Amino acid sequence: MNPATSSAHPRVSICLPNLNQRVFLPERIDSILGQSFTDWELIVGDSFSTDGSWEYLQERLGKDPRCTLLQLPPGLYDAWNACLRQCTGEFIYIAPADDTMSRDCLQSMVEALDEHPDCDIAHCNLTVIDAAGHSIDGFYRDKCDVARYFGELLDQAHIRKAPHDGLLHYMGSSVYVSLTQLLIRKSLFDRIGLFRNDLGSAADFEWGMRAGLTANTIHIPAALASWRLHKQQATSFENLQSVQSTLQLLRMTRVARSSVGQPTANLNDCRHLNFEKPLFMQAIARDLNPTRSIIEKGFKAGKWFFRAPACTLHHLALRFLRQHFDPVRWIRTQFTRHNLNHLISRL
Repeated sequence: MNPATSSAHPRVSICLPNLNQRVFLPERIDSILGQSFTDWELIVGDSFSTDGSWEYLQERLGKDPRCTLLQLPPGLYDAWNACLRQCTGEFIYIAPADDTMSRDCLQSMVEALDEHPDCDIAHCNLTVIDAAGHSIDGFYRDKCDVARYFGELLDQAHIRKAPHDGLLHYMGSSVYVSLTQLLIRKSLFDRIGLFRNDLGSAADFEWGMRAGLTANTIHIPAALASWRLHKQQATSFENLQSVQSTLQLLRMTRVARSSVGQPTANLNDCRHLNFEKPLFMQAIARDLNPTRSIIEKGFKAGKWFFRAPACTLHHLALRFLRQHFDPVRWIRTQFTRHNLNHLISRL
């Protein structure tokens, strides 16, 4: 296909939401226009940026028949949803304005989903970069809980059957660290809905859990996408480590579970799993951190005891033994104990 022409029914719809990310747009757009897979449309949603983004987008993409440029009201997930509603492709790739992807990203993920029609999500590894585009070595594998959980499986092609990835969200961090590492069948959005706009700046965690509870995921053992860490992003990695953020994640797990119902496929004994324990343990640990006074910690421990007595006692016992609760180890043990490891199949 001539890359300068537009397909009437493109296989991939790329959504590019933007708000004042002008400095990163050239690299992001280069990564899209340079894809080896060319059967795509690009839906750009700019939320009335004030940094020259809209003017740049018009100049760079305004005459390309594959591109649709929209100005949308501010609101992170409102803008994402508005872009998604314009998509006509079989697959959807959400391209945050500050991230990038490799030349073969779309090609590899489309091929993976074509080969595995029982999967609705293609997932790849991440290269984490800084504001200048330099790789932050070890960040993804060492600091992201989901990468620690999968370990050597990150380097092996495998399928994660629902509800595996959904349950994995109970570790207290996103299983899909960045949407830039996903290609998603449009039919999945049709089935489970779009992003909620009433859950704060990390609502893609709730959507990811909904998706993981109901959809199979094919993992591609290659770093096809880059996730950029910088001061202007909507949700910083550090902010997700607060007590308030942890409790909000707990709330989102409950919203996601109520949205999709009880995950019964391949999981008949899920009622015996204490899913929420890692989130409670992390919230308690962050609220009773060593910098607080003895009186303050005692008061807060009492409040937590009435809310989650078993978790509070477990935390205090670990502190007495100078140990820490590891959510990755805990959920890995639960999956093994309840015979859930069959939800992952190596290819």
